[in-house]
Amino acid sequence: MTTLANAGVVEFRRYRLRSAAHVNVLHDLFQRYLIAGQSAAGMRIGRLYRDADAPAEFVWWRGFADMRSRRTALEAFYEGPVWAAHRDAANATMLESDDVLLLRWAAHAASAEIGGRGQACAVAAAMVIRNLHHRDADEVASRVHASLMARLDAGASVLVSETAVNDFARLPVRPEPTLVWQASFATARERDDAVVRLSDDLEWVDLISGVCSDPEIDIELLRLDPIATQRSIDQ
Repeated sequence: MTTLANAGVVEFRRYRLRSAAHVNVLHDLFQRYLIAGQSAAGMRIGRLYRDADAPAEFVWWRGFADMRSRRTALEAFYEGPVWAAHRDAANATMLESDDVLLLRWAAHAASAEIGGRGQACAVAAAMVIRNLHHRDADEVASRVHASLMARLDAGASVLVSETAVNDFARLPVRPEPTLVWQASFATARERDDAVVRLSDDLEWVDLISGVCSDPEIDIELLRLDPIATQRSIDQ
C-alpha cells in the first residue's frame, strides 16, 4: 500500500483545470504515466480527488522522506523522460497549478492516513486554515486534532506548514503559515453529515475562527471525492 503517514514532508496540491472533463483527462495521465514516473523518482503519491463543490479542481497529496529527498526527487522527475513526454498534455488541462502547500505532520496530533492509494476508496473532508496568528502551530494543531476526534466518527490527519525554504523554485509554494486537516469517510452522505455537524457546533466554530487572521477569507472547507469512484461514492 502506498502511504504518506511516514513522509517527513508533504505537499497538498490543488489545480484549477479547464473543465470537469479535464479532471478525467489528467487523472488518466496520472494513472497511466505520472504516478509511476514520480514513484520511480522517489515520491509517494496519495489519492487523487475531485472537489465536490468545484468539479474542475484536481486535488492531490504527495510526500517525501525529507527536504533533501524532495529536491532530489523533483529534479529527477521534472528533468526526466516521463515528464518530458507528458508535460504538454498535462499542462494543457490546467488553468492554475500554483495553489500548493508544503506541510509536515503536526507534533502531538496523532496522524491518520491522508489518502493512501491502496486503501478502500473513501471520500474526505478537508479544511485549509491560512494565516495562523498563533506562534506555536503545533499547539494549535493539537487543539484542533483533539476537537476533531471528539466530534467525528473518523480519524483525522493534521498538518502544518513546513518552515524549511522551498529549494526547488521551479515549483513555488504558498508562503503563509497554514494548518490543514483531513478526515475520511465511507460515503459522501456520512461526510456531508459530519460537515453539517461541525458547521453547527459553536464551540468548534469559535476554535477555528480564533486561530487565523480573518475567518471569512482564511478558512476553506473542502468536500473531496476520489476521482476513480466518482459514480459510486453515494452508495
